[in-house]
Amino acid sequence: MEQTQWPACSLNDTDSSGYVIVLDHPLFSKARPRMTRYGAAYMPPAYKEAQRSIRKLIISQWGREPLSGPIGLNVKVYGEGRGDLDNIIGALMDAANSILWLDDRVSVIKSLSIEWEKAPRAQSRWVVQIIDRSI
Repeated sequence: MEQTQWPACSLNDTDSSGYVIVLDHPLFSKARPRMTRYGAAYMPPAYKEAQRSIRKLIISQWGREPLSGPIGLNVKVYGEGRGDLDNIIGALMDAANSILWLDDRVSVIKSLSIEWEKAPRAQSRWVVQIIDRSI
């Protein structure tokens, strides 16, 4: 699998304006809440487990306080061609909230780009570049 080289620094480079996190994890889409026959809403168990799993990966690489912004995000995902990009990025935004950034509202994340490249499930990954937009 050929991977794009992002023009950014690693997490160890504190003199730069950006960070890169690589999450070796299968792609998954943001799920819609389900309803019980009694009217209670719940998230599907598979989605909750995928969220827990990717949050652990994010936490293991971050080791900082959440960013307050303004920031920009460039995301490149590698995986099977299932799901819509808006739902894939939505899953990441939900997982990374309160870890990488305080909130995913537009006053914190000013710009966002996402690109998908086909890859076998075993080579799935999320490459997240965070850019400091305050400078």
